[in-house]
Amino acid sequence: MNKILLNILVGYPTFYLISVWILILTGNINMEKTLPFHFAAMFNILLLMILTSRTIIKFEKRERLKESNGIGLFFGIWYYFIGIWYIQPKMNDYIKRVE
Repeated sequence: MNKILLNILVGYPTFYLISVWILILTGNINMEKTLPFHFAAMFNILLLMILTSRTIIKFEKRERLKESNGIGLFFGIWYYFIGIWYIQPKMNDYIKRVE
């Protein structure tokens, strides 16, 4: 994946979050004008979750491991507090394999 695209996908939601908090704290926020930017930030985060689950699946295929369900990984990343119990032990094993 192109590093520029990845930086945009990570950087835009971060910039948006900081900008909106500044606008909220100063009282200058207009929801009609910020809503399209909010949807763009949500779309970027959705793409990052999809790319993360695809990367894990590609690693499992390359290492000839038992492949995970793509939908399960996606929702595990989306609902982090539940998914961490499912994904983290696998990630620890994968890190030990690479080292």
